[in-house]
Amino acid sequence: MAHQNQPEPPRVPHVFSNEPGHYAATTAVNSVFLVEAVIRHLTEIGDDEESTASYYNRSRAVYRNLAQRVRRQTEGIGNIGSTSSSAAAAAAGSSGWGKRSRPPSDEGTSDKTPSGPSEPKGVTMGITEGTKYRYSTGFAIAERGEILRILTCAHIFEDIFTKNVHELTVENLNIMFRFCVICVHQEREVRQKPSRLRQTTTARVIAVDTQKDLLVLEINTGYLCLFSGENQRTEYCRFEHPPIPIAPRPPRTMEEVVLLGWPPQRSESASTGTVSFIGRTYDMICTEDSNVLMDILEVHF
Repeated sequence: MAHQNQPEPPRVPHVFSNEPGHYAATTAVNSVFLVEAVIRHLTEIGDDEESTASYYNRSRAVYRNLAQRVRRQTEGIGNIGSTSSSAAAAAAGSSGWGKRSRPPSDEGTSDKTPSGPSEPKGVTMGITEGTKYRYSTGFAIAERGEILRILTCAHIFEDIFTKNVHELTVENLNIMFRFCVICVHQEREVRQKPSRLRQTTTARVIAVDTQKDLLVLEINTGYLCLFSGENQRTEYCRFEHPPIPIAPRPPRTMEEVVLLGWPPQRSESASTGTVSFIGRTYDMICTEDSNVLMDILEVHF
């Protein structure tokens, strides 16, 4: 028998055995969403409720104006020996895509590649002017009745903001893009029964801060799609999507953390690791000036 004063052996971190890992794998993952942003003027008229030629023309004008301003700024910096780009290394962000009837292949970009600066170096999502489909991971953070707010990243718009051009607003984002989400419960349904089709749920932007790489969406959970299919009416998700509480303080060095995400083809992904460094900036991991001011948390897996 062990001595009563003998210390207990250290707990081995495991996603299904330690407390935070277990919570992430079984509870918090139900509040993770795949976020899709689609450039409106590159879609077919009739794809959404704003299906008028005049609205699409307005969407195109707003997008091109911002893209041109960013391009001029980038080219101007390039003339003095450096190129501006966005840094998109964030655990919450992903350009990933789960299985769907309309995969984002070559059709995800415009037919005509616009002229502009050379391809930026450093950390980037690869979003360029004219990229039609953009994807990121979203997390439920607040709920009131059937209204659910989802936090995601803003660097999926890295082609229309830069270090000195932060002009994205709630209004112009909702004009330029159509926002949709998919919940993990729908992904489970579709994977278990291939005859069922994915059906996105419309979302709208209610807050954005490109300097902090933050974007907040809002959906009505009463219309959150679970699945649809041929000769089947759309079923709505009645599962819970509890908001993930905000931690009272940032993690400290050597603390264990759990990362959730929706990378390509891998929904419900959870990883555990140890914080190795706090306070890094995008400029420290990029070869160009960053257009995001937030600090980065470095985690060792």
